[in-house]
Amino acid sequence: DIKTGEAFIEHKTGPVKCSAYYRQFITEITNGEPLYLNIISTELKSLARVKKLHSVTDEVIVEALSRLLFNSEGILNQIFIHRINQLPTNRSPISYASTLLALGHGCLKMKQIKDYLNRKSEKELLNHLTSLLEIDCIYRNGGLYYLHDELFKLWLIDVYENKKSSLEIHNDLKEIRFRDAVKNRLNHFLEDRQKNTVERVRDLFALFNSEIIFLNNKRIKLPNFRSLEIKNIQGSTPVIIGRTKDKPWALIIKKNHINETAMAEVVSSCKKQGNRYSHRIAIALDGADEDARLVAKEEKFVLLELAEVNQILKLFGKNKIFPE
Repeated sequence: DIKTGEAFIEHKTGPVKCSAYYRQFITEITNGEPLYLNIISTELKSLARVKKLHSVTDEVIVEALSRLLFNSEGILNQIFIHRINQLPTNRSPISYASTLLALGHGCLKMKQIKDYLNRKSEKELLNHLTSLLEIDCIYRNGGLYYLHDELFKLWLIDVYENKKSSLEIHNDLKEIRFRDAVKNRLNHFLEDRQKNTVERVRDLFALFNSEIIFLNNKRIKLPNFRSLEIKNIQGSTPVIIGRTKDKPWALIIKKNHINETAMAEVVSSCKKQGNRYSHRIAIALDGADEDARLVAKEEKFVLLELAEVNQILKLFGKNKIFPE
């Protein structure tokens, strides 16, 4: 839970102030995992006190993560090295760590993973993926494979791969690379945070390419949109018109909580457009009540809440949308 994670960090770092921006960033890279939150919050507070600072800064974030993840003695580095060492052993030319790196680099589909590893046979790779699924090291949603542990993913790419692929480079330079990578993540997170939520949703839907996923135990085939255009209905309600080879889709975004009345208004505004939309989706950024869901079901609307949108964002390796 996003708000629980933020409250935990605020409590653990006090009396040192940790702004909402930093709390959200830490929650994002840890998925709100209590163990990670506790370790990072404690380090942030300790570093801020040593530096005689009253609040957390970019510099404190970068140094804390460097100590915990990059340094050989760092507790998070030790946890993740142990995880790598516990991977199954095999005689295959493909290592399990290489398969994890493929996922860490955003390869979601079997073909993408196979191409990244430069392998021709899917059978051998499927055996690897199955073994990793069995030990809960990776997860699968429909036809997509992914690393759920964001902090482990960060460590894999920016520490493990950094150190393994640059044996001739001095460790100090590798640490500089790591610190730069963390700064880039911070900057990218800030860019996403400053973006309009409607734009974030549009950018997410632009990534879809006929993938099969499961959402709320329902099998869904994601569309392949040829174009996505943001418009407004009733003056202020944003709607994204998604065009496929068939009729367009209507994606209506409501920032306020959707009750029965609000849902009925959304339905009415769509009906005024006639029978032009093949699919109609309402996205409730502040949640929806049960009566609204009943109206949506009766009118053949798909009703998504923020948690479900964030679930899809994470599948595609994107930052979550935080409540405004």
